[in-house]
Amino acid sequence: MKKTLVIALLLSMIGSLIWCDLKAYYKRASITLKGVENFGENNDWEELFVYPYNDMTVAPDGTIFVAINRQHHIYKFDKNGNFLKTFGRKGQGPGDFYHPDNLTILENKYLVIGEYASNRRITILDLEGKCIKVVRTKKNNFYTTALKKNRVSYLTIRQHAEKKNGYQTKSLVIIKDIDSGMEKILQEITLIYRSSISVGPGMSVSLDNYFGEVYLAQTIEGNLAVGISNQREIKIYSPEGEVIHSFDLKITPIPVDRKYIKKYKDGILEDLKKKGEKTMNSTRKFWHDLKMKVFPSYDFLTIFDKHLPLYYEILVDKDGNFLVFRYTDCLKNCKTYFQVYSNKGEFICETELDKGNYDFEIDRRFKNICFTDEGIFGLFMNKGDEDEIIRLVKSKF
Repeated sequence: MKKTLVIALLLSMIGSLIWCDLKAYYKRASITLKGVENFGENNDWEELFVYPYNDMTVAPDGTIFVAINRQHHIYKFDKNGNFLKTFGRKGQGPGDFYHPDNLTILENKYLVIGEYASNRRITILDLEGKCIKVVRTKKNNFYTTALKKNRVSYLTIRQHAEKKNGYQTKSLVIIKDIDSGMEKILQEITLIYRSSISVGPGMSVSLDNYFGEVYLAQTIEGNLAVGISNQREIKIYSPEGEVIHSFDLKITPIPVDRKYIKKYKDGILEDLKKKGEKTMNSTRKFWHDLKMKVFPSYDFLTIFDKHLPLYYEILVDKDGNFLVFRYTDCLKNCKTYFQVYSNKGEFICETELDKGNYDFEIDRRFKNICFTDEGIFGLFMNKGDEDEIIRLVKSKF
């Protein structure tokens, strides 16, 4: 009897290990998000998530934290999706926030919170929401990322000079010691930044930035991964700011040719047509003139580099694998693909992320998906939901 129980236990453990092997999971080539039934079933999602632009992270014990950017506070949920508490309010005091975002976990026991860049503040809480420390940064801070050894990293971006195809920017990757306050610049990166096309007095069309951006990610060891999306190299820095190693993504860039430009332009014109149809007669002429006069003469080549950026997000999963969400030449109703690399940088596979019954976009500004021990968590809408209600979702591996 005892022998049978031992064998059953061993088989169960082996089965659990196989099920949690993320490399095997990704090698299926396509994975589909399937929400866990009854997850967070008692929450009023419409009341909780009034606005978009929310950032999330998951602690080692499965506790989920969501930064509510426009309402200046943080939500805490248990691992079953049950809402527990709110902490923080708009303000500048300890435990107050001003547009919180970029949540990461420090040393498995603290919540690190970035804020609106020009606020130059990073707040550190314990996992119950008690304010431990407010850290001031010397420069505007974007994409705050916790590391180990009581250090955090951030990116500062300065608009440098106006160019024909946008603004030349200088980005600095910085590591800060939260005890001593010392800061160290790791990299200085010059890029072109383009966020919109001016199409008339007070009117513009928003764009993705196709000249490349800087990405920061916390590795499983608590180091810092730095990538520039128009380059193939990922560098790994220690918390002291030394390069540990680097690896090549080996992604083939997609060239921007006239065929792609035409497809891109046609897509924008289609969106303008829809906007025009929804507006009152007094403004419909504006959209018509925009479509017929302004856009045909606009040089769309100025929007792009010679090739598309290689990727638009880097995430790290519970095993330390890098998930690099790559660009494709698709513009509408696109499939989502990510390339998987080990924590040492070896290429493992490419995987399609099938969104299943959900609707969302991977957004580097506000992280809305996490690959954890418990499964994949995300802030998603149900597909076809006319009310566009965001909800917290869990999908098991």
